[in-house]
Amino acid sequence: MTRDTKNILAFGLVLWLAAGLVVFVAINFGGNAEPYDGYIAAGDNAYEISEFAEAAQHFRAAVAEAEKLGADTSQLSYALNGHGMTLRAQGQYAAALEIVRRNVLIKEGSLGPDHPELATSLSNAADSLQSLGRYDEAEPSIFARAGNSRSRVSAG
Repeated sequence: MTRDTKNILAFGLVLWLAAGLVVFVAINFGGNAEPYDGYIAAGDNAYEISEFAEAAQHFRAAVAEAEKLGADTSQLSYALNGHGMTLRAQGQYAAALEIVRRNVLIKEGSLGPDHPELATSLSNAADSLQSLGRYDEAEPSIFARAGNSRSRVSAG
């Protein structure tokens, strides 16, 4: 084997190793949304077949991933909503209420207090309060706010 051939092979090996390193770093340290998307898909699938404990684990992981990545509020909100719904489906109403209230605050802060998308989160909070028998806290203002937001949807 000639010296030029050895140099070409060595250079090719170096390029191959460098490419492998770039891929490794991108996969393991490259802040992308792939893990978030995977957790959301797995959570949605598990919820759909009534595997609520499994769905809760996936949505909880999606929340952590969204927070870690500094994801936009819509991603965090979706993950929180899924987590809250799975907790409610398991009868964990107090834990669900905590998650749902956090989601309400995020949506209010990002969309404003009169945005139609807030209605679902407000309704979920009221439902969680009712499930806990805390009817006085699921006061008409929550239902009124949700109703006002929903009426904007049907009027629009």
